[in-house]
Amino acid sequence: MDMLGLVNRALRSFLRDMQSDSLWQQVAGDCALGPEPFEALLPYEDALSYAILTAASERLNRPEAAILEDFGQWLVTSQTGLPLRRLLRFGGRSFTDFLWSLEELPDRARLAFPLIRLPDVRLSEGREATFVLRCAEPFAFTPILKGVIDVMADDYGALILSEAVPAASGGGEIRVQLHLDNFTTGQRFDLAGERL
Repeated sequence: MDMLGLVNRALRSFLRDMQSDSLWQQVAGDCALGPEPFEALLPYEDALSYAILTAASERLNRPEAAILEDFGQWLVTSQTGLPLRRLLRFGGRSFTDFLWSLEELPDRARLAFPLIRLPDVRLSEGREATFVLRCAEPFAFTPILKGVIDVMADDYGALILSEAVPAASGGGEIRVQLHLDNFTTGQRFDLAGERL
C-alpha cells in the first residue's frame, strides 16, 4: 500500500514542530531526500515512510511505536489538525459512540481524500467497559490511532487506559479500558447550534 505524499508531509511537519527543523534536516539527509521531497497527492513507496520513521527513531533514541503514537496525538492537536479533530467529533455524543464510529474511519477518509487507503478497523466490546480495536496491517497504523484515541478521550472528557500491541494475525490491537465516560466536562463542540 503506497503512502500519499500528504502523509509524509504531515510526518515532516510533526518532526519539525515537535523537535526542530534541524532534526528534520538530519532525517532528510539520512534518507537522501531533497528540499521539497513530497507532492501531497502523489503516491510514494511505503519503504520511504518507514525509512523516515527509522531515521527519526535513531536520531531521537526513541522506539518507533512511541514516535508514531506522538504523531497520532499531533495529528489532532496541531493547528493543521483541528479540522480532523472536529471531523472526528462527528462520531457521536459520547466517547463510546466515538469508538464505534472508528469502524467507519477508512470510508470517511476516502470521502475526503479518494486516493487515501486506511486499514480496516473492527471494534469489539467486552465486560466492564473494555474495548478492543483490531487494526488491519500495517501495524504502524495502530500506535497512530492510539495517539488519536487518547486525545479524543480528553476531548470527550472520558478517563481511559489504552494500550497498543501487535496482533498475532498481523496488524495490531488497541485495548481500551473506559473508567469514566464523563470524568470531566470535555471540550465544547457545536453542531448546528446544539452543543454536543
